[in-house]
Amino acid sequence: MRTSMSFKILPPLLVFLVLLAAPASLAVTVTIQVSTDKPSYTLGEVVTISGSVTEDGTAKAGVYVNIEVTDPAGTLRYADVVKTGTDGSFSTSFKLAETLPTGTYTVKAFYGGVSEFTTFVTAKAPEFSISLSKDALVVPQGWYDSVVISVEAVGPYEYNVELSASTPDGVTAAFSTTKDVPDFKSVMVLSASMDAEKGSYEVTVTAVGEDGTVQSKSLTVFVVDTPAALTKLADISAKLDEIDMSLADIKTSLEDVKSGVSDVNTALSDVTDSLSDINDAISEVNDAISEVQTALSNLANGVNGISSDLADVRSSVDDAKAAIGGISAATYAAAILALIAAVAAIYAVVVVTRKLA
Repeated sequence: MRTSMSFKILPPLLVFLVLLAAPASLAVTVTIQVSTDKPSYTLGEVVTISGSVTEDGTAKAGVYVNIEVTDPAGTLRYADVVKTGTDGSFSTSFKLAETLPTGTYTVKAFYGGVSEFTTFVTAKAPEFSISLSKDALVVPQGWYDSVVISVEAVGPYEYNVELSASTPDGVTAAFSTTKDVPDFKSVMVLSASMDAEKGSYEVTVTAVGEDGTVQSKSLTVFVVDTPAALTKLADISAKLDEIDMSLADIKTSLEDVKSGVSDVNTALSDVTDSLSDINDAISEVNDAISEVQTALSNLANGVNGISSDLADVRSSVDDAKAAIGGISAATYAAAILALIAAVAAIYAVVVVTRKLA
């Protein structure tokens, strides 16, 4: 009897519970909006998630929204429950751990049986890596060995990276490229002095970026005795240095000779200019002489004309003399002198006129 009553009561109770649990979803329309402040992030940055809840277009205040963030593999990486404000909005934020995987993350927001999602992309923060072409170097006393250092960007790294090395006493490091923007390579040469103590040492190569990123690698350096062959090579190297110094002296002498030749060329150029000036002066003198000769020729022509005029005058005088006949010698002489004076005056006028011309 009790069992049958239980079965009779159970269906209406279930219907009541269903109706009690779902009236809002059946009667109203819930809308959720969710987004992030950026579409992509680098690991270590803060992600801000925001959104809003509305029912039938009206802001839903004071309700709780569940937030879940999963990584590219679907693993839950962040969860929160946030309460909407008076305008129906909500917000939460979290920091991406630098150890998280990179890729596309999914953000889901749940409320009232309704969910909405968005995505964002993560990548590692820009950095760089370094590697060495060798793990160990053997450096004889008084000699050297080298290793190639490779600096490569990880992501869009755009800062200068500077190289340095920690070395033991008597060992020095030099780099073919000390500072540059990745990707680049540098040859590090380790040199040991003759006084360097023999033994095994750890040398650390450190690369420091302008943004503060630091990477380092270590290698083992063995300082050993100088082999006899290297001693001979050292002597040869010293002699080569002497030859280099002699060649440098010869080069200096040649530079001096070159400078002297240049001075001579300059002097010759000056002499050539002076000769040109002299030629110009001679040409001007020749022109002046030519003008003088022309003037003299004109003067001679004038004198010849005057002589012809005098001959005509003399002929006229002779005619006059013959006509006068009985005039005294004194009177005749006076007439002759008067004519001569007139001719001289005419000549003077002609000369003055030509000079003025």
